[in-house]
Amino acid sequence: MRRGAISGTLLVVAVTLALAGCAAKSATASSAAASIANGRAIFQTGKDAGGVQITASPPAMLHRCAACHKADGSGGIHLRGGAVSADLRHAALVTKHAVEIV
Repeated sequence: MRRGAISGTLLVVAVTLALAGCAAKSATASSAAASIANGRAIFQTGKDAGGVQITASPPAMLHRCAACHKADGSGGIHLRGGAVSADLRHAALVTKHAVEIV
C-alpha cells in the first residue's frame, strides 16, 4: 500500500471510531433519560413506563410511592402506628448515608 492510501485508511478508521463513540454517548444519555422517566413513572403511578404495575414485597401500604412520600419525595406523611414516611430525596439519602459511615 502507498503511504497516502494508508493515511486515508487510518483517517476513515479514526472517523468511524469517533462517530461510534459519539453514538455510544448519545445512546447512554438516551438510556439514562429513559431510566429516569421510568423511575419517575413508577414513583408517581406505581406502574413502569410500559404500564406494568409494580408490586412490593411485603406489599406497600398504598399503590404508589408518592402517596406516602409526596410527589417530590420529601416524605413527612404521618402513617398508621405513628410512623412518618421517609424523605427519599437525594440530599436526605446522601446525608443519612454519610452519617452512618462516620
